[in-house]
Amino acid sequence: MFFNLERMNIIINSPFSSSWAARDERALSGSHEHLKLFDGFKKSLLTGATGILALLWKNRRNETIWVHQSAGHASLIPCLFGHFLGHKNIIIAIGTDSACFPEIDYGNYRKWSTRLSTRISFKRADLICPVHESMECYDYDYWDVRHKKQGIKAFIPELETPFFPIHNGFDRNLWGVDQKWAERKIDVMCVFSLGAMNRSVLKGADLIIAVARRNPSLRFRIIGEAPADFDLPENCVVISNCNQQELRGHYNEAKLFIQASITEGFPNTLCEAMACGCFPIGSKVSSIPSIISNFGLILERRDAALLERLIAEALVEIEKGQLTPEAISRSIFDRYSIEARTGKLVKAIHQLAKQTEHS
Repeated sequence: MFFNLERMNIIINSPFSSSWAARDERALSGSHEHLKLFDGFKKSLLTGATGILALLWKNRRNETIWVHQSAGHASLIPCLFGHFLGHKNIIIAIGTDSACFPEIDYGNYRKWSTRLSTRISFKRADLICPVHESMECYDYDYWDVRHKKQGIKAFIPELETPFFPIHNGFDRNLWGVDQKWAERKIDVMCVFSLGAMNRSVLKGADLIIAVARRNPSLRFRIIGEAPADFDLPENCVVISNCNQQELRGHYNEAKLFIQASITEGFPNTLCEAMACGCFPIGSKVSSIPSIISNFGLILERRDAALLERLIAEALVEIEKGQLTPEAISRSIFDRYSIEARTGKLVKAIHQLAKQTEHS
């Protein structure tokens, strides 16, 4: 099949309400006229599958590239049958599709149905675009878990589909530094929801709450949800239902931001906080050490006492003033701009189309 880049159909397939899917749609709409965002799977599997089959039939004679926001049930049908119609498939691997942590009931490879859908999708796809290079395969030693290797090839070692990483990107118009260190009154900020044990452990909430209990003089702000009867220390304040502008304000009131997750793909909140000048502390998993780089501290293992020491060390570094909020912010925009993400996504689509054109 000959692909005409201007007339080519692009379908962004998002299995859930995703701000990234919407951003990718807006970014691509300027260069691709025939563009559709499909999110039918957020309603139900049946609705999603019916919608996917309808799109396959409607575009059976059209030059079409599917861009799937993660691998799994939602990507299965186009990856399995799209080849018979000459369609191409790109999967943006986001995290759950490259991890397996049965200890907290997390990851696509725990259950046979999602494991099968994910494996078939990755094997039948034409290109895999993980949001970070580590999601291909890396050694895991942050926590004592069953699977000491994580990443897509850790669970599909025979995989031959090519990889082309596309980092998340951040907009200078949405995030930035509004306050200097001396003006920031919150010592520690984090983003997660409390309540469900597996989700709290996933984001390291239990570690952070433990540290807060032992340090009543520090002020903690949590953006998320907490049950009314949750036993929070007095120095922790939970704020829910923030819009983007309010979230920027909260970031700019905090000195430190902690991302103590057991696993991540490419954590948006960490990057947003750094873009607003927060000093980051993050766990040694997946993309987090690369994102923080030399602009913060790494939690080498899942340990509350170690996290407590890092917080004290970070507050001393802030008092020294050698690392400024502006420098931390620049480190995000210089490496992970929204323009860079859009450029790589467009390149991936065009490269795939040209490969088909010359085959």
